[in-house]
Amino acid sequence: MEEENLQQKAAIYNKTGLNLAGQGKWKEAIEAYKKAITICPDCAKFHINLGKAYNSIGRVDLAIEQWQKALELDPERASSHYETEEVTKFSAEEIKKEESLSDKNIEEDKKKKEALEAFKAGLDCYEKKQIEEAVSSWEHALELYPEFLEVHLNLGTALKELGRQDRAKYHYKKALEIDPLEMLAHYNLGLLYYQEENYYDACEEYKKALEICPSDVDSLYNLGMACYHQEKLKEAEKAFKKVLELEHCYGPAYYSLGLIYDEMGRLNSASTHYQKALLLMPDHGPTHYELGIVYFKKRNFEFALSEWEKALELEPEHYRSVHGNMGIIYEELKDDDRAWREYELAIKYNPSDVNSLFRLGVLMIREGLYEDALALLNEAINLEKHGELADKAGEYIETINNLIEEEEENSDDDGKEEEDSEGNEE
Repeated sequence: MEEENLQQKAAIYNKTGLNLAGQGKWKEAIEAYKKAITICPDCAKFHINLGKAYNSIGRVDLAIEQWQKALELDPERASSHYETEEVTKFSAEEIKKEESLSDKNIEEDKKKKEALEAFKAGLDCYEKKQIEEAVSSWEHALELYPEFLEVHLNLGTALKELGRQDRAKYHYKKALEIDPLEMLAHYNLGLLYYQEENYYDACEEYKKALEICPSDVDSLYNLGMACYHQEKLKEAEKAFKKVLELEHCYGPAYYSLGLIYDEMGRLNSASTHYQKALLLMPDHGPTHYELGIVYFKKRNFEFALSEWEKALELEPEHYRSVHGNMGIIYEELKDDDRAWREYELAIKYNPSDVNSLFRLGVLMIREGLYEDALALLNEAINLEKHGELADKAGEYIETINNLIEEEEENSDDDGKEEEDSEGNEE
């Protein structure tokens, strides 16, 4: 019974092969015939059909091999004799074709070998940071073998490093023409679109990369960031959570979830995720900075100062803007001297920091430094022009002018009194 079932299965493969051959799908037909022969290797008919398929794609040598096998199995079978005779009859013509194809293949193989050497030379240059030389070698490789997938991928990466974004995109797209399932090409296209702040197309490329490799953590994380920048917070949250399912120690995902929850107003969740991020990335300046913002919103001023000081320690040039917020906290803590110092630093690093200009101006009013205060408040108005802060600055300027007038009037009155006093004494 089992042998009978196998024979039926072989017959089905043979019939499938015949149907495919009838459609001109010779390669698929060959695979079907081979499966039939694997099950029933002694069936002459299957070998004859496989020989016909080989003959149809120009592989006369393999065709003769199959028909000879059929003759060995069934010498009386006329059709197999006929096929070998037909091939012999046209052998001279076929030999010429074979020789022509062989010469062409030899030439193509030669070019491919040269392309491979150029590819290796490019890799050597790239490892030595000789990017331009690597590009030159890889472009030569493509002249020899335009369908060299790895060269297109490497060229895309090198050109991206050189800032030639359009050319990089071209090569990643060429790679996808050669192999639509090349995940790295989609991933790198996503990176290029993301750098251009084209977050929609970046999302599309990351999604395609994930269709090919659903568990690629980097593609998932970058998809989340691209969604975040489009204000698709729920989609971003879903992507980051998926990252943590796959790799629970992926610190950037905790950081990014903190950003999302902060924007949603879920400050406790934001704080929790920033703290988890810092357990994995203790020297990550952005997390310290953002956690400081959350503490500031929650009026946990001491904690906010601590996080911002850490951010400044790690990346002093990147987080100079935080001096203005630190000045506000010191004002809240009634430490005007420290506040004054922080506002001065904020203005030093960013002369257009309107809020620090305004607040330092107000502190100067308290100290009676009216001229200096006027200069700062006027600068704030020049920068802000309209809005609540500009209106407040205008009110303070009016107050200062009134105080100056009063002082001048008092000074005049004091002068007159002194004159009257001197006259009476005479």
